[in-house]
This record gives sequence, structure tokens and C-alpha cells, in this order.
Amino acid sequence: MTRLLLFWVCLLLMGQNAQAQRSAYRPVAADLNGSAARSCAETHLRTSTRQELTTPAHRRLMDRYDVKYYKLDLALENNARTVGGSVRLRARTGGQNLDVLAFELHPALLLDSVLVNGRRTAPPRREAGDVSVTLPQPIAANTLFDAVIYYHGTAPNGSSAAIGNALDTRYVSRYDVNVTWSLSEPFHAYEWWPCKQVLTDKVDSTDVWITTKNPNKVGSNGVLTRVVPLPDNRSRYEWKSRHPIAYYLVSVAVAPYLEYVNYANLPNAVRVPIVNYVYNQAALNDNRVEIDRTPGFLENFSALVGTYPFANEKYGHSMAPIGGGMEHQTMTTQDGFNFTLTAHELFHQWFGNNVTCASWEDIWLNEGFASYGEYLSLQALSTPQSARQWMDRAHEQVQFRIDPITGVLTNTPGGSVRVPDTTSVGRIFDQRLSYKKGAAVVHMLRYLLHDDTKFFRALRTFQATYAGRTARTADLQRVFEVEAGRSLGAFFSNGTPAKAIQYSASAGIRWGAICCCKPLKLPLCPT
Repeated sequence: MTRLLLFWVCLLLMGQNAQAQRSAYRPVAADLNGSAARSCAETHLRTSTRQELTTPAHRRLMDRYDVKYYKLDLALENNARTVGGSVRLRARTGGQNLDVLAFELHPALLLDSVLVNGRRTAPPRREAGDVSVTLPQPIAANTLFDAVIYYHGTAPNGSSAAIGNALDTRYVSRYDVNVTWSLSEPFHAYEWWPCKQVLTDKVDSTDVWITTKNPNKVGSNGVLTRVVPLPDNRSRYEWKSRHPIAYYLVSVAVAPYLEYVNYANLPNAVRVPIVNYVYNQAALNDNRVEIDRTPGFLENFSALVGTYPFANEKYGHSMAPIGGGMEHQTMTTQDGFNFTLTAHELFHQWFGNNVTCASWEDIWLNEGFASYGEYLSLQALSTPQSARQWMDRAHEQVQFRIDPITGVLTNTPGGSVRVPDTTSVGRIFDQRLSYKKGAAVVHMLRYLLHDDTKFFRALRTFQATYAGRTARTADLQRVFEVEAGRSLGAFFSNGTPAKAIQYSASAGIRWGAICCCKPLKLPLCPT
């Protein structure tokens, strides 16, 4: 009897300790007023100052092969935009012989040579960012081949007209540190490495090798397999990822970082390292409390929508002064840490990284769900009141534009989460539509199912079905229709939830009265 009593006491204490690790968080204003989505959107808009330039003819040339693997072997420093080295790609030809290799590289970067299957090609033809080289010998259809592209130069500077900042460097005065980092979404990877910027061509795996001066460290995707000492006080950081990845999620960050690691614990004794590269001890002291919330976010998301997709590699953060966050696969780039920003970027690992929108038309599948991840985190790890405040604020930001100085509200009717003009970076990353309305549409889907078991099962099915792939809105619709047991065509408006607000009104759903969901079952909304 004594042993049995001790057993139950131990269980009770363990439960109390587990609860203590998930203590309720009372958010500051920045966690409720939409600053995470705003900073994410503004970060992309600051970086992306140009439209997509690839011509349809060049896109057709690139569509003649499917990239399987990239290896970047580059030299970078923490105080310059100078970049040089080689990029190797392994690819498979399509249904016809390949006689021209087409890719993208910004004209500010100089091509030294291109080798295909070990043979040097003729000099490349360059038209703006489009590059094509005639192969020494055509490659047969449905055949694997290797190409190595050698190049060097200085990545373009955003102060020039129509040029972005995919590779940037800056001095952070608060922490007395220089940082160089990449941010390629949506069309800017070609500004620092030769690549194929096509969303639907996710590569199966990557290696990112960066040589830099000591004491710099390099953050990137996947697992750091080794650090190789080199002459002249340099080291080569060798990162490896064996998960499919979209071109814009390949990343680097270089600085004399301090490494701080914590862990998320998942079922079946799976322990995910969260590798944080922070500027220095002062930066860690300032941000440790917020960084330490990351394991709870990761554990909660895993329970809701499926195990963290990159659990056999890592999650992490590289600090850089980008004015927000960018969800680089397995290692988000962030300038600082607060509850909703960290939750937003982490949920992208499922929605955006594991499953990537197949077209910029459907960016809401990335940004709307990432924004909804803020709400889910507040719901699970804060209070019902704070979650409801967040959702009310999101609805307000969809329906009104708020003057940042006077606070005056102006009606902003209409607008689809579908992006009609995918050449417009401003429209792709429209905070009101892609982020806030996207999150509201997700919440309305949750209301329509009226059953959290079905809602989260639909999300897990979507993740499992399209893992490592790309998806469109129509794909999400089909998954939800299975759970709903009926057509949702009116809601999705022929595959694009452009008229979700109008549909909600016709269905008797009051836009401002969509309830915060409770576990397992939604309560009836008040009339």
C-alpha cells in the first residue's frame, strides 16, 4: 500500500512539473497587435525591390530538367557582400534530350566556368539574370547529370534601382558585431548563388559549405557535420540536409556567433535540438527567456498537426538585423525574439517548408497558416482571452486599415487571399490579405468543420499527403472536403477562398463572432 501511495505521489509531482514547464504566458501588446505578421511582411518588402524577371522562354528551358541536389561551396565573411566559389547541381533530364543548361544568376556576379559531366561548356549566354550554356554533348532524356558552376563577385546592393538584398551585411551597434546573411524569398536567391528559381522544383537534398575567417560561425540548413580547420586562420563549416527544400529556403548567416542549444521533447523519445546562433553573451542574456519558449511551441505544433518534419536534423535560429523573421528551413533568421514572431516562423516549418505553395498565387498557404500558428500558440500556452484578442485584432486588420498615428479606422472591403499578380512582391506579401485574412480563413474552416478532431486531422492529412512537396489551394480544399463530408466549393470559390467573407454571411456565420475553438469541439457561437 505504501509503495502504491508513493507511486501516485510521484505521478502527481511529475504532472505538476510538466505543468510548470507550460505555465501560462501573459503576452505583451506586440504579441496581440499583429506585429509578427507586419514585421515578416515588411522584411520581405524591404528585401524584394524587384519583380520576377525570368522570361517565359527561359523558364521553359529550365523546365527541361529536374534538380535533385545542390552543393554550395562558397567563401563568405561577416562584413562584406563578396561571394565566390562553386555550386554543383545534380539533375535529371525530362522527356527530351537536353542540349542547353539554363539557370539564373544576377549579372553583378561573374561566371568563371561551367562544367557539365566533367566537360567545360562553351561561354554562357547572359540576358539580365537568365543564363544558358550549350552543352558539349546532348544529354539523353531521363538521365542524371552533374553540373558545376564557378563564379565570384559582389552581391548587388538594395540601394541600387530594381535590385534587392538577398545577401546583405550590417554592423549591429547594440551588440558590436558584424553579420552577413541571406534572405532570398521570393525571387532573389539568384543574387548570391546560381540556381533554378522554380517553386515546384524542390531539390531532394543540399550541402552548404562555407569558408570564413575565425572566429566566425556559419548557420545554415540541416546538420553541421563538421568544421574543417584551414590555413590562414579560416574554417569551413559543412552543413548537410537530406530533406526536400525550395530554392528560397536555402540560407547562410555568418558572424562570430555564440551557440546556445535547448531541446524539444517529442513522443517516442525523439529529442530535437534547437540550435540558436546569437550575437554574443549580451544578446543571449537579452533574449534567453523568449528563446526558451521555442521547445514548447515545437511540441505543441507537433501534437496538433504532426511531428516536426525535420526532427532528425534540428530547428534553430540565426540572429541577423532583418527587422523581423524569415523561415529558412530548420534555421530561421530572426533579428530578435518575441512570443508570436517565434511561433509564426516556426509554424512555417510545416506550412511553407514541409509543404510549400506551388505558386505565389497561393502564398496564403504559407503566411496565413504561419499567422494562425501565432493564435494556436496563444491558445495553448497563454490564455483564452489573449487568443481571442489576437483573433479580434486580426479580423479588425482585415476589415479596416488603421492609421498608425491617429488610430483612425478606414473600411477596406474586398480583396482575395489569392494573389492575382505574382510579379508584385507587395501583393504577394500583403499583410492584410496574405497574412491576416489568410489566418481568418483558416479559422473559418475550423468553424465550418465545427469539430477540432476533424480540423486537426485535416491539417495532419494535408501535411502527410504533401510532405516534401508543393500544394495548391485546391489540394487543401479536397482534404477538408473529406473531413467535412460535403463540398466546400462555395467557400473556396472555385479553389480560391476569395469570397470567404461573403460566403460566411450567406451561411449565417457572423465574421466578427467566430469563436475561439475549445479542445475537441467548438461551442456554438452566440447569435
